[in-house]
Amino acid sequence: MRLALVVLSIALLIAISAAKAAERPYPHGAFTATFDTESTAAGVGAARHISDGQGHLRIEIQQSGNTQIGIVDYLRGVTTAIVPDKQIAVCTPVVPDQCMAEESVTRDGTPIGTKTIDGHPCHGYQRRQGLFTSDIWIGDDTHYMVHADTYFQKDKSTFALRDWSDAPPSPDLFQVPPDYKTINLPPPKGGAPGM
Repeated sequence: MRLALVVLSIALLIAISAAKAAERPYPHGAFTATFDTESTAAGVGAARHISDGQGHLRIEIQQSGNTQIGIVDYLRGVTTAIVPDKQIAVCTPVVPDQCMAEESVTRDGTPIGTKTIDGHPCHGYQRRQGLFTSDIWIGDDTHYMVHADTYFQKDKSTFALRDWSDAPPSPDLFQVPPDYKTINLPPPKGGAPGM
């Protein structure tokens, strides 16, 4: 379970980095992006980033037999961790102002070049946050991450786009299942970053 939390933490950091007290960009298009993932610490896995284009992003991580789910509601300022095996949802009044959408990465990253990745013409950006450094490639066609390598000490985590769909997702994907217990955590001491 500890390894799954580390993987989820790294994945969420890749998908949505820590907040700054500025505007909160989010993906403005509806899509489902499926990624192959690999980490020197956690092995191989898969991830899905699902956006309704209306301020909601669902992140699903499958690693080492565990599935972790996070839902970011940029409009309400809440991030929810869904724990299927415990049937609980943990809501935190914190929303990062960074994500893997083009607007956020180009604002916070340093350009590192252009290249085509699996048929997607991309612009690359390097983003640093604390001990983490990410090389993120944004598709000119997707306006979202196509490939990312994140480095933390001796660990390297990679997200590589496997499949992209512009089909609108079901609104149910951004809701806590009705039979789950919801736990609402207070804001962090000192206020909620990015709020």
